Amino acid sequence: MLGEVSTLTTEAAQSPRCPLCAGSSICVKQIRSLNIHRCSSCGHFFHPVDRPLEHVKSVYSDKYFSDSSEGYQDYLQEEPNQRRSAKFYCGLIAKHSSSSGAVLDIGAASGFFLDEFQKIGWQGQGVEPNQRMRDVALDRFKLQMVDALEQVPEASRFQLVTMIQVISHLMDPVASLQQVHQVLDRDGLLLVETWDRDSWIAKLSGNSWHEWNPPSVLHWFSRSSLRSVLESVGFEEVCCGIPRKRIQIGRAVAMLRHSWKDSLAMRCVTTPLRIVPAGLSLPYLLGDAFWLLLRKK
Repeated sequence: MLGEVSTLTTEAAQSPRCPLCAGSSICVKQIRSLNIHRCSSCGHFFHPVDRPLEHVKSVYSDKYFSDSSEGYQDYLQEEPNQRRSAKFYCGLIAKHSSSSGAVLDIGAASGFFLDEFQKIGWQGQGVEPNQRMRDVALDRFKLQMVDALEQVPEASRFQLVTMIQVISHLMDPVASLQQVHQVLDRDGLLLVETWDRDSWIAKLSGNSWHEWNPPSVLHWFSRSSLRSVLESVGFEEVCCGIPRKRIQIGRAVAMLRHSWKDSLAMRCVTTPLRIVPAGLSLPYLLGDAFWLLLRKK
């Protein structure tokens, strides 16, 4: 009995600490032999990473933006969809900001999102770890780009920071949000979009939900858990909603194959799509994504 207790204590001590609250965690599932842990204190789901620098270089290589089931089939071909999303958010921000100013887009990729904001008078700067995407943003849109949030000078001040489908990929979400809080102007706005682990489709799909996708995805939030983190850092919610997203047929099929493999459900869904052009995009109606607009306290 004493030996069993000792073993359990040792395992608990070696269990990865929660990146949100530093609580102990337990492994609750494995996806493609990669562990997903749940915090015993706050309930956060996360995939631990031992070597952050190697992880970023490996996951966000050029392949992530082309021919990748974990990322995009061809990100540059998704420009129309990316711009539609950006225009929606431009309209949203205009309702809550009396003037334009400096905007920082974290996870800016090739700059489509920032370019739409520049068109309505914002001055854009982006954070993007992939060199090829940064080069496109610089060459096409003359955007100022850095490869990590830590490279944004502490003295910088922004009226808006955007994090579209980014927070679930960050090594340390709390530290990153603290940096965002620091570089935001007084009453500055933060826009966050991510996936909802408590959505109906996530619960119905179980382990086959497309966002149970380590090592690209490192964190899985619910609306309430993300709100708690943001409030603890010093943000107050302005409004929330479901994004207007569109998805290319080719990317949707790749996501299903990645999650469902060669299952009967996958074949039933994807077989009819073979006659549809892969570049055609359709409204994304599953409702498992959400956005939050917040203001710095």
